[in-house]
Amino acid sequence: MNKLVGFLLAASSLLVVIQTPSVAASKDAAYCRAAGDWAEAEMTKHIEDSSRRTLDAVEDFGPTQTEERSYFVFIVEAIYNEKIQPPIEGLDEMNKNINDANRAFARHLAEDVCVKEFLG
Repeated sequence: MNKLVGFLLAASSLLVVIQTPSVAASKDAAYCRAAGDWAEAEMTKHIEDSSRRTLDAVEDFGPTQTEERSYFVFIVEAIYNEKIQPPIEGLDEMNKNINDANRAFARHLAEDVCVKEFLG
């Protein structure tokens, strides 16, 4: 996961989001927290449904995600590039910790990129 995090943080600086001035003005810290909530929920779907793919997440986009499509597609690709390990029988606490770390990664990435792209 460390290589992926480094790659994604470097790539996030290259992310180009086309937006109108009115869209840019509507972004605030609450918007970025909501993006983090969404990313954490999407990671949970990825963990719980091994057949779910990037396209499934993109098809679920609501109006906000469609408006800033390139940002949300970038985050979805990062989430679905994470390899989710199947649970190891008898190690429930370790499995929970791994899943919690994956959710935290998704939230942090979404919030960090949001702040840099929309508030920075």
